[in-house]
Formats: sequence, structure tokens, C-alpha cells
Amino acid sequence: MDERIKRIRETGRGKRLLLHVCCGPCAAGVLPAVTPHFDVTLFYHNPNILPKTEFIKRLDTLKSLLEHFPQVKLIVPPQSEAEFLSAVRGKESLPEGGARCDVCFALRLDATAEYLAAHRDEFDAFATTLTVSPRKNAPRINAAGRAAADRYDVVYLDSDFKKRDGYLTSVRLCKEFGLYRQHYCGCGFPCPAQGDSHPCSEHQKSDINIVDYDSSYCEATARLFSETVLNVNAKDYSPEQLRVWARSADDRERWERSFTGHRAVVAVLDGKVVGFGDIDPAGYLDRLYVHKDYQRRGIASLLCDRLEPFADGDVVTHASITAKPFFRQRGYAVVRENTVEREGTTLVNFVMRKPSQNVGDK
Repeated sequence: MDERIKRIRETGRGKRLLLHVCCGPCAAGVLPAVTPHFDVTLFYHNPNILPKTEFIKRLDTLKSLLEHFPQVKLIVPPQSEAEFLSAVRGKESLPEGGARCDVCFALRLDATAEYLAAHRDEFDAFATTLTVSPRKNAPRINAAGRAAADRYDVVYLDSDFKKRDGYLTSVRLCKEFGLYRQHYCGCGFPCPAQGDSHPCSEHQKSDINIVDYDSSYCEATARLFSETVLNVNAKDYSPEQLRVWARSADDRERWERSFTGHRAVVAVLDGKVVGFGDIDPAGYLDRLYVHKDYQRRGIASLLCDRLEPFADGDVVTHASITAKPFFRQRGYAVVRENTVEREGTTLVNFVMRKPSQNVGDK
């Protein structure tokens, strides 16, 4: 992408970009970066977005965003969820981020490349907004784009739009413009185990807002911390260990000071604080807690998605026994087992690290 921009500056040529767009929030993170250099036409081909009402809602959100970018054109080609379901048949139970996602990337980018090939006199290259998401693996997306370009003999521009504050721009503009931000990628597969809620369920589509922490959240986050420790972690720690751990939030002034200098966010659902987390400038993910009554609803992932991009390098955390499987799923690896002594009581946790090249992955 940078090489193409440099060439455009030098020659004024090759600036007609067909940009595959997955949703309004991702477009919000990308358009400010590309519109100064390219003549952009968005290509909304996403048969993976289920159900149909969600597909329409995301398209409407995109159109609302384009009111602020009147120079950008939009193409919505014919498409059907049947083409996606047929392409991923047999892969429905695979985890998100696996082989099913590779099929999905290829399906959408192939359609974009095919359209460009049929309209060579209108466009010079194509790219995708998918790489702005901190939950997407840019190298795998770019590999799918290059493969599609080879098949149709067109030009694909590699990108990693989450870099240079692309994701932060998305968050900022969505808040500024009042845009809907979805809480799942698109298809909702794999179907959840018993006790989980499906991403396409009405509850999951409730308005979970991730907001910046301020002192007004001190009491609610301290109370949530203690209740979560005493209840959620009870299966892995003794009553005495839990008591000592939960007391960390008793001193509210000290609790408030502990957020100083950190990037801290709070998850709010229907006016209630249901989670919070914070990360320091060095990439240390200090706390990540979800209300005991709102476990397994994707809230921890939403908080991590907001916090991890602030790390310039690796992200490191001290994970409890209870939280270790969650962090493993997000790409963290155990560095070592660790012990902490509080009030004469020893607690076990794990130093875990997520390499910087994987911070954009789920």
C-alpha cells in the first residue's frame, strides 16, 4: 500500500481503488487513511453476515458513515448467504480464526477481484478493510487477496490498517458519528456449547458499550472485582486465598490511583458495569474482570480487543488459574508459573505473553 501511494504521488496514476468493505466501523478506520491518496469505491460483498437483518443493519451503518465521506462511492453486488454456507459446509464447528475464516476471506476477496477484472477500465487495484480489525490476522487476509489477484490477473494492495491507529480511528469516529458497532464477526459459527449465548442471539446484540474509565466508575469496578474473585475464581482457589485477593479493592483511594497512567476501559450493558480492564504503556495487561452474572458472553474479548492494540510490542499479563484458558485461546503462551504472597497467603498465577505480531489476532 505504501509503495502504491508513493507511486501515485510521483505519477498521479493508479489511484482508482476498489476497496472491499466488511462493515461501517472498519470503513471508519480505513477511509481517513486512503481517501487522501485514492479515488475510492467501496465493494460490500459479505454473504457471511448472518442473519439477513444483521446484514442490512451493517449496510445501513455503512451508508450512514458515507454521509461524512461524500466522495466515496458504494457498490452492493448481488449475493446470498447460500454461497457462504455452501463454501464453509463441514467447517461450521471449527473455531473462529481457523480454516473456515480462510474460506470466508477467499470467498469475499475473490468476488472483489472478479468484479475488478470485469471493470478494468474503472479500477486500478483492490484492497480490503478487513485488516483494520484487531481480531483479524493481516498476513492471512493479504495472502487470500494476493491469491485472488493472481486468479483474475489484477492488482491487490497489501495492508495492515490496524497499524498507525487505524483501529483507534474506527473507535473514535464511530463514537463521534453515533455508528452501530457489532459484537461478532459475521457468521456466528461455531455454535456455542451449552451455557454459552450465540453471537446471533438477541442478548448478544444488546448494546454493550466499551467506554473509557473515569473516577465515576471507581466504586462499581471495585465491587465487581471483589464479587468476581469470590465467585468466579472459587473453583480454583481456597476461601482464604479468595478473601485476601478480593481485599485488594477495599481501599477505594488506592484502587482509584491504580488506574493512573493506564489505558482503562469499562463494559456497560443497559447502564450496568459488567466488566473492566486496563493496560499500562509498556503493554502489561494489568486487570481483566467480568461480572459474575455475565460470564461467557464475549465481554472479556471485547475488552481485550480495545486494550491490546495500545501495546507497541508484546502484551504480558499475570493470568489466574481460572483465566489461563481464555488467554491461551487469544494467543497468549505461558512463560512461567508465578507465586504471589499477600497477607501471608500464597496465590498461584501464570505469566503469559502474546507476541506483538499476534496482537491483531483473536
